[in-house]
This record gives sequence, structure tokens and C-alpha cells, in this order.
Amino acid sequence: MPILVIPLITTLLVALIFIYIIGAPISSLMESMTAFLNSMQGSSKIILGMILGGMVAFDMGGPVNKVAFLFGAAMIGEGNPYIMGSLAAEICTPPLGMGLATLLRKRKYFPEEQEAGKAALAMGLVGITEGAIPFDHAIRCMLFQVL
Repeated sequence: MPILVIPLITTLLVALIFIYIIGAPISSLMESMTAFLNSMQGSSKIILGMILGGMVAFDMGGPVNKVAFLFGAAMIGEGNPYIMGSLAAEICTPPLGMGLATLLRKRKYFPEEQEAGKAALAMGLVGITEGAIPFDHAIRCMLFQVL
């Protein structure tokens, strides 16, 4: 029972909860965000780029980031490669910025943050936004200072 039956039943139960209880609202949210982005194609490219950039930086690799990325990838097939071009720059910006900040202003960061900055630089160079996650608090503080 504890080796085969209980894990099998609990896995099935959790999968059903994710598919029917949690998955349905998330799916409808993703579809509505994609429909909103599709409706913006005829408007200003700058505004669309700002919205997509905000989506990319909002959760550093989470579901909102993925909707923006998949939208950009789908637009390549539609003949609009400029959207993915801007997304490629937006994806790299948070980790590269924080990595450079830890190199240029070492005295403002703890040693573990300096190490995370090196990793963020490497991740930013290959387009992985998640490299900026250790600096999430610092990024939010900087945004509030700018605003």
C-alpha cells in the first residue's frame, strides 16, 4: 500500500485538482492576456513593447513572463518578428542589469549577492530572466525610487 497504491492515488488526486480546480482559472487568465495582446497588434509598437517588457519583468520567469514569451514566439509565425526582437532584449535586461550592478558597485552588495550577480550575468547572456530573482527586493526598491 505505501509503496504503490497510496502514491498512485495521491498523484491522481493532485493531478485532478490541478487540472480541474486550479488549471481552469489559470487557463482562462492566460487566454484573456493573450487576447489582450493580440488586440494591441494594430496599435503603437512602443506601447506593446512596454506592456510586454512589464510582463517579462513582473514575475521573473513565471506564468505572466511565459505568456509574453509565447506571444512573441507566435508572432514570428504570423510575420511580426519585431515583437520577439524586443522581447529578447527585455528578457535579458533584469539579470544583466543586476549582474553589472554587483560588479560595478561591489561595496553596496553582500558577498553572497556578489556571487548571485555573477550567476545573473551568465544567465542574462543566454536569455534567462530568472537570474534576477535573488535581487527581486532590490529591483522593486529601485523601481519605487524612480517612480
